[in-house]
Amino acid sequence: MSILKIKNEQGQWVELPVIKGTDGKDGADGKSGVYIGTEAPTDEDMDVWIDSDGTADDIVTDVQVNNVSVVNNGVAKLHELRYIKDSSYGNYGIIEGNVNTNIANGMYSHAEGHSTKASSAGSHAEGILTVSSGGASHAEGMYTTANHRSQHVFGEYNIEDPSTSVKDKRGNYVEIVGNGDSDSPSNARTLDWSGNEKIAGSLTLGMDTQDEVTITATELKALKDDYSSALTALGVI
Repeated sequence: MSILKIKNEQGQWVELPVIKGTDGKDGADGKSGVYIGTEAPTDEDMDVWIDSDGTADDIVTDVQVNNVSVVNNGVAKLHELRYIKDSSYGNYGIIEGNVNTNIANGMYSHAEGHSTKASSAGSHAEGILTVSSGGASHAEGMYTTANHRSQHVFGEYNIEDPSTSVKDKRGNYVEIVGNGDSDSPSNARTLDWSGNEKIAGSLTLGMDTQDEVTITATELKALKDDYSSALTALGVI
């Protein structure tokens, strides 16, 4: 068992589940300020003591407090955070927000918010009830799912990528914007890997200018049909 201790303003060692980065407070060239051992450190540069007979490579930290804040000097004070090196969660998974409902069981995955799940390597799920199951994918918003590699999904209640490729391969889409609800999932926009984009609504060009024009899919199709008819009448096609 490992106990994390930090030195307070009175120079006393108190238990606290927060550990500094290995690069240290002075950057990559600075000292980490972290000491691992069963006896209290004597080096004054040590600010964090892990009371353990283990080493930096085999210590598992499961840190959990209440919320997130930023102190006046710009240093983020991380609370309600779990940094896990454990086979049941996935090596180096990070959980923030509701640590009881979020799951980060992919290697180097990150789950934050409420009831989110990042289940593949390098995946990131945030928001509420989002799922990032594709490798290096990112799901955010509410009830969204990114189910293929490097895919970005946001909005609410999207229709999932229908590709039959495995989750660590590319699917049909690199990006999906969901605009559905609990009764009827739908997509406002999709962008595939060839750069082809589909939007559910109309398209406006020249935003906030006198030349601004909005056109719908029906109007575009009518223009296309008229153009084809004119070419046919001219004997071009």
